[in-house]
Amino acid sequence: MSAAIPEASSTADIEQPATRRRVLGLAWPVIGENLLETLLGIVDTLLVAGLGAVAIAG
Repeated sequence: MSAAIPEASSTADIEQPATRRRVLGLAWPVIGENLLETLLGIVDTLLVAGLGAVAIAG
């Protein structure tokens, strides 16, 4: 008994520009939020840096 392995047709769907646009259209809010969250952490560290090393360590 040998089972035939179906070819992966999903890779052909991913290569289509319309599918890429849809995926990026859904993903850009998450990407933007991650960038803003990172920026918030940097700004927080810079603001606390004026209080000294002990405050940053806390």
